[in-house]
Amino acid sequence: MGRPATTAGDTKSPRSLRTSEHEGSMFAAPQHLAVRAQRGIYSEVLKPTSLTEVQLATRGPSGRVSVAGRNEIPFLPVGNLRSTGDGGRVLAPPVPHTVADVKPKVVEPFEQSPAHPPRKVTVERRRRLYASLNIEELLVERGINYADPQFDSQRWLPLDPFDDTTYDDRCPEEWILLGYDEQKHFLPLEAKGLRRQVGGSGTWEDCHVYSYDGESNMFAVRWVKDNRESDESVKLLRMQLLFKVEDPVKFADRLVAAHQSRRWAESLIKYNYYIDNMPTDDIKALGDPQEKRIAGAARNMQKIRQAKKLPVKALLQEINLMFARTMNKIAFDKHMNQNREDRMYRDLELPPKALPPPPPEFGLVETPPHDFTRLFAAFCVSSLYVKSEVIHALREIRAECNAVLTRCIYNVKPTKAMKLEEFKQTQRAAISQLAFDLQETWAQNVQKIVVKYFADVGKGWFDISETNKESYNYGKIKKMLLVASFLMQDSLRYMTMDSLAAFTRMIEDRRPEEIVVESVSVVKARSKRQEEGVAESSPREGTRDSNSLFVLDLTRSPDDKAFQFSVSPATFLRAVIEVFEKGVVQMGDVPQPEKLVLPHLFKSQPKHVLASVNLDERRVQEYRRRIEEAITFYVPHLDRFLALFDKYLEILQLKPEETVKEIEQKTNGSAASDQLKQMAEDFFRREASLLDEIPDSTTIGAFCLNCCDIKRFLAQKLHAVGNLILDVIAQRFRDQCTQTLDQFRGFYATLKKRPKNIEELTEMKTFIGDIPAKLERLAFDIKMNLHTFAILEEFKYKLYVEDHNLRWKMFGSPLETLTLMAETEKSLEKDRQVFLEELLTQQAEFEETIKDLEGIVSSFSQYSDMSKLDEISENVLSVNARIELSVQSAKLHNAREMLFGKPATDYSRVHQLKKDFAPFSTLWLTAAEWQRSKVQWHKGPFEEIEAGAMEKQVYGGIKQLHKVIRTLKEKGFENVSSRAESVLHELEEFAPLVPLIVALRNEGMRERHWEKVSEAVGSRIGPGTDAFRLCTLLDLKISDFSEVIVATGELAAREHLIEKSLKKMKQEWQGVSFNINEKYRTTETYILKGTDEILALFDDHIMAAQTLQFSSCKKPFEQEIEEWTQTLMAVRHR
Repeated sequence: MGRPATTAGDTKSPRSLRTSEHEGSMFAAPQHLAVRAQRGIYSEVLKPTSLTEVQLATRGPSGRVSVAGRNEIPFLPVGNLRSTGDGGRVLAPPVPHTVADVKPKVVEPFEQSPAHPPRKVTVERRRRLYASLNIEELLVERGINYADPQFDSQRWLPLDPFDDTTYDDRCPEEWILLGYDEQKHFLPLEAKGLRRQVGGSGTWEDCHVYSYDGESNMFAVRWVKDNRESDESVKLLRMQLLFKVEDPVKFADRLVAAHQSRRWAESLIKYNYYIDNMPTDDIKALGDPQEKRIAGAARNMQKIRQAKKLPVKALLQEINLMFARTMNKIAFDKHMNQNREDRMYRDLELPPKALPPPPPEFGLVETPPHDFTRLFAAFCVSSLYVKSEVIHALREIRAECNAVLTRCIYNVKPTKAMKLEEFKQTQRAAISQLAFDLQETWAQNVQKIVVKYFADVGKGWFDISETNKESYNYGKIKKMLLVASFLMQDSLRYMTMDSLAAFTRMIEDRRPEEIVVESVSVVKARSKRQEEGVAESSPREGTRDSNSLFVLDLTRSPDDKAFQFSVSPATFLRAVIEVFEKGVVQMGDVPQPEKLVLPHLFKSQPKHVLASVNLDERRVQEYRRRIEEAITFYVPHLDRFLALFDKYLEILQLKPEETVKEIEQKTNGSAASDQLKQMAEDFFRREASLLDEIPDSTTIGAFCLNCCDIKRFLAQKLHAVGNLILDVIAQRFRDQCTQTLDQFRGFYATLKKRPKNIEELTEMKTFIGDIPAKLERLAFDIKMNLHTFAILEEFKYKLYVEDHNLRWKMFGSPLETLTLMAETEKSLEKDRQVFLEELLTQQAEFEETIKDLEGIVSSFSQYSDMSKLDEISENVLSVNARIELSVQSAKLHNAREMLFGKPATDYSRVHQLKKDFAPFSTLWLTAAEWQRSKVQWHKGPFEEIEAGAMEKQVYGGIKQLHKVIRTLKEKGFENVSSRAESVLHELEEFAPLVPLIVALRNEGMRERHWEKVSEAVGSRIGPGTDAFRLCTLLDLKISDFSEVIVATGELAAREHLIEKSLKKMKQEWQGVSFNINEKYRTTETYILKGTDEILALFDDHIMAAQTLQFSSCKKPFEQEIEEWTQTLMAVRHR
């Protein structure tokens, strides 16, 4: 707050010091006096840039300064110092008090002590320090920003209850008391208050504090702005008020603590609200044994035990509710810790957990004094150690027990890796041996020790010949045997636990920290015993790693479809756990010494054995869990190693015979041998690569994987394929040699054959002319065969003597062929002259044959007797055959003349002869055929009439006879043409019946159609009726009903087409099946093929069925068509 520059009434006094620059020399001396009077605070009156003044102040006043009038200059308080424009401090006039002059609270002595500043300096420094701090900045640094309207807007608890008053240096009443001066006049206290604005923001503004209301715990203040105080009084809480002489840092920390406490309180309220509202119905309540135990513990007080009918049900219900809430709290805490980002937990800010209370000093509990004599007497009565026999016996028993402690249930130091059965047998043998030693040797030794020391003790506490069970129960011999039992049980337990630990270590020590399976031959593992680097497992020999425990054979499945281990890792785990549990169980049959020493007292009691380790104990379960974890650790690595062999699945599933057969089918042509050679080399190379890639054994921690058998099996398959390919090459060599030699044999046979005519001779010459070209082609085949032979020799393939003979015989065949060809050419020249003479003779004879046929043909114009129709038709057939033979002979003679190089003879008379005879041939053959058919059609069964043949014969005969008649009339054969016209007339009279017969002989005619025809005719006709012949139908004048009959026949034909279409569609589905022959990879599923063709067939049939639905002739088959269409649609869309 601003103060007056001068003090009233002091304008003429020497103490009235002005600060103007022109009066600076007037107060130089008084300033030095002030410096001396305020000794020790010269740091407050120095200008930071005035070195001269600093030096003057540090060495004190001048020795020549006059001290006259010093008493007239009073001591100037620190408050009279004010700032100058250059940053220094100078004396200022005193300020009148309009507000209380309150000093900061300091803990300093009023009397100055050496090396310490005066109390007033400390107070002034504290005041200036507080004035230099900005409360808003301090709060913002601590995360409290009242200028932000949204700050703490989501908080629903008031802040005042969380105020920590321990931060306050004074209580509210003490602050108000600071406003009273010596005259008991109250002056307001300077402070800064939190003033809330309309928008919700707050600012710290100057104010004057006037009073405090203890009931509302609020201060009455008035705001101050521009050194003017407002008339309105407002109420502020202590946390909203920062006094001017109060430490702003501590006040800021006070606000931070209050805000933090409020956040914790709100989070705890939500936290407990969530837990309290969680359902408890599905939480199992405490069991009856637990409730009884709680009730018993609650009643375990003398006053409560004396009470009767205590109401514990309500308390148990409350405990069950608390138990359910606790279970909910545990579940809630776990879920909250795992899902901190969840919206429900994001705003929860729980206070830190409280520290545990300190333990009692020295950990001692005070006890009252005791009567030593009485207690010693009672000790002697209760103690066993009152006889030396007890001490000696227990010492030897302890020695026996200590010897047991050195034993181990299992064989934990195997000398080699073992297969599963061998491991089980070894461990079972160790377990059985130790069980036998404990049950027979150890227990018997303890019995002998007791008998040795207590056999002569006689009657008394330690009588081992006691026969009274009640006396024995009160005697000390029972306690002594009980101690022996405890010693044995203790040793048995420690030995068992040590054995379990050793067995567990045996499994765990072989487990690496990390395993990296890079390939089937490289497995890197970082062991616990290795300080750095990795151990690489890639043995190339049959040795086994000494660190391995189990031997696991890599083998194949029975169907050769996959690789597998001889024993699954899960079986190893079960076997190890079985050995583990067997060792624990076998230790539970050691007899107690009590029954061995005094068997006569325990004749009727059941088996009396030492208490041993139980499989359900926590430590045993922990060892079991560690073993399971150690063995299970290898499972993914073993699976990964096994998966690396998937690249060999092709070899495993390889069937050499089928593979070679496929290769043989694919390799053809001249390069087949080289291709087969390349494939054989590839398989042999793969065999060598496989033998190099797959090691004999690989170590993965405790497992030594034996790959010898599978390696040998895969290599044998590749080798077998290579050998079979060589067999194919050898067989092809034999076949190709045989084929080549067969061609040469064909040459020999052809060249040795004698020609029978000029055609064969010409063919022979042509063949001989082609032999050089064929030999050139065969030369290439011979070269390829010899190359194939060289391939076999390159592989050192074993060939037979016959193979070598084939080779050399093929090699000499071309020369042999050329020799025989020269001999054959000489022989053919002689045969050519013979064949030429034979041709001339045959041509002379052929001229006579032509003249004879010309006479026969000309004589046929005289035939007109229809009664001799059969005889004439036979002559026609004979002449036709001779004419056809003459035509062929003419062609033959002309061809041979061409072969001999002679001009061709003109045999056009033969063709003219054939043309002249054609009308006679057509007439008489047509007439003969009509006569035979007419009788058969009229008199024969109507069902045997071939309607199609009839239609062709009748209509074709009419057409041919028209042409014959025209030709005969042109040539003037009237007599013969009249016979043709009579036959034509008969055919034309019969022609109108053909459509009726065709309609009735339609294969679609059914009983319904015959009934319709019968109804139209007026008489029952159809198959199965008496005298169903054409003559009978003609008698019924069926020609009068031609329209009905033809229409019925056409309807039957269309219906028959529908019937045939339905039948055809159904028959086409009889042989349709899905193709599921190909398997999908190595799974047991199959690939469905052929669906496109089936779907196309579905579409075609659906379209055809829908077409049939719109047919006008569908009525007899309407239901069948509808059912078939629905069937197709249902199956198509399924």
